[in-house]
Amino acid sequence: MSDEPNVPETGEVEPGEVEADEADRPARWFRVPRTRRRWPWVFMWAAVFIVGAGAGLAVASYQLLGSTLDKASPDTKLVLDAQAQVDPDVPGEPVNILLIGSDKRAGAEGAGDPGRSDSLILLRMDGDRGFISMLSFPRDLYVDIPGSGMDKINSAFSRGGPAKTIETIKRLTGEPINYFVNIDFEGFVKLVDQVGGVYLDVDRKYFHKNVPGDGIDDYEEIDLEPGYQRMNGKDALDYVRYRHTDSDFARIARQQAFLSELKRQTNRFGNLPEIPAYASIFADNITTNVRSVPRLLGILQQAMTTDKDRIARNSVSGNANMRGGAAVVDTTRGEIDAKVDAWLNPEFEQGAPAAVVSPNEVQVQVLNGNGRLLDAEKATDQLRKRGYDAVSGGNADSFGKPETQVAYADGQREAARNIAAMFGTETVLAALSRSDTPDGLDVRVTVGESYDGELVQKKKAKKAPKPTADVVDTTS
Repeated sequence: MSDEPNVPETGEVEPGEVEADEADRPARWFRVPRTRRRWPWVFMWAAVFIVGAGAGLAVASYQLLGSTLDKASPDTKLVLDAQAQVDPDVPGEPVNILLIGSDKRAGAEGAGDPGRSDSLILLRMDGDRGFISMLSFPRDLYVDIPGSGMDKINSAFSRGGPAKTIETIKRLTGEPINYFVNIDFEGFVKLVDQVGGVYLDVDRKYFHKNVPGDGIDDYEEIDLEPGYQRMNGKDALDYVRYRHTDSDFARIARQQAFLSELKRQTNRFGNLPEIPAYASIFADNITTNVRSVPRLLGILQQAMTTDKDRIARNSVSGNANMRGGAAVVDTTRGEIDAKVDAWLNPEFEQGAPAAVVSPNEVQVQVLNGNGRLLDAEKATDQLRKRGYDAVSGGNADSFGKPETQVAYADGQREAARNIAAMFGTETVLAALSRSDTPDGLDVRVTVGESYDGELVQKKKAKKAPKPTADVVDTTS
């Protein structure tokens, strides 16, 4: 079988050029995919080929990957700060990985500017249940950036690199993060060039040229003709990032189409002489805290062997708005919780009904986070009256916490959600780090300023109306 992509035999096409007469013909190869942002997966796919070019290369690939990881995990301040934010990876438990697409590799130049993030995907790999789940976040999503207040989610990367981004996503979702992978645009360009370009049917003309000095509509310049063509790395990057006049959904569709073609055309990755080149691209353009070769091999193996029907894709949605002259996406706590639930338990896993959580089986610790006298004891007593095995743990690490926080240990998210509902809509749900979870503890409640001394009353079930008695006429 030839290792060239399946292309029409019309002669060689130079990168960025269109085949003769292709601009006027209907698209034969273009497929509009489901709209999910996935371009960071290009690098996951490349990494698989770097280390998995056949069983006969196992030892060489292992050694090469070890040196590659050493370079991709530099001991810079940005990387070490990020490492301090992640949660330990426990064998046998699902692994959560934050994929960050940015215009610069964080940590590559010490503690300087980390650049800007363009794409955020929280990846969950559940080996026991055999599925992969992705949760995407619009880059303009308006969220709370720890220590900075409300802003676009992509500003977290500019403020503090991967560490601040990890902290933001953890606060937003209430879920732990075990690893991060930061991928830069330059690596994308080099990868596409290394494979010799990618053949794609461009649906229309894409053009934008900035006018020097006017400062209006300054975007990345692009000049692509319609038709079937081989794209080089620069043109491919312009194409998948274009959204000057399109919606984000159109951009995501282009990214999906491009990725599909890249995967279809990359069987030449198996060529032994090219493996060091791909390893070099990986090392020079990816920053990660994955430092164990066996762990990375396990992650990559699951990425390649998981059936496509066992890959769930979700994205947080919201409404476009303007804040301070900037376009943002507003969302709700309910939307975030719903998408996190779908991420944790995809539709194909929802055949069996969820187990009912009995309050007397949930051990709760209550801390005082607002500084008001006896508030922790009061909340503890109220939870006991609701049937929970609750104890007061004294004061939190500090006072002045605005919202009540309900943090849960592994497997106790549903119990925590039930408790959070009792403390009102301003309650924050979060995951307990394993190092901060005493034996037997299921849920920790830290009462904040939002706690007014009372729990939300349980809704009483409506009584069924009494049947109307038959009326008997006794006058006749």
